[in-house]
Amino acid sequence: MEHMTFREMEVLGLRVADIALEALEKSEEIKDARIRVKFKRIFIPLRNRFFRVLAGSGVLKRPLYTKGRVDDRFEYLETPEFGCVKTALGEDVLSEVGVLNVGSVQAVLIPGEIYPELVNGGLVRLPGADFPEAPFEPVIRCGMSGKYKLIIGLADDEIGYIIPMCEWDENPPWLNYSPNPSYGEVNSLGYDAARIICEAVYAIV
Repeated sequence: MEHMTFREMEVLGLRVADIALEALEKSEEIKDARIRVKFKRIFIPLRNRFFRVLAGSGVLKRPLYTKGRVDDRFEYLETPEFGCVKTALGEDVLSEVGVLNVGSVQAVLIPGEIYPELVNGGLVRLPGADFPEAPFEPVIRCGMSGKYKLIIGLADDEIGYIIPMCEWDENPPWLNYSPNPSYGEVNSLGYDAARIICEAVYAIV
């Protein structure tokens, strides 16, 4: 999808619109529209040193936790990027996943931007990954029971990218022989966020 022309984007948008209109023609009435909602709170380790600096400086205005308790400790640490900066020391971020059922429609609520292979399947092992033998996370859509399955990202939270551990790549050589590093990891809590989120979803679907 890199370097798409305006015309290519226009064609793609029109095709998506056509698919949506076709789906509406086959729509059906939901007669049992009872709403059922479940949520599960989760603690996710904060492994991103840039996020720690942002939390320490007050840019990220949310508490960190250690062993389930709010941890507002900080320390001035030397970093290669910023010199000596105030850095938050709490271990985890508190977030949540959810499941919303409306009749035959089931929606999973994800607190960030999740890679599609974690939702739909297709996880693969690529050369250059930092954890090439990492076990695959459970695929979310495979655990859903609704007739119509929806995934809603950035629901109730915005914790960044949610990346399969087998694709995590902070260190060279870069993933799949790429000449450049990926931009996802620098915008993610860490390599184990995906497993924690996927397993939490399975616990409540």
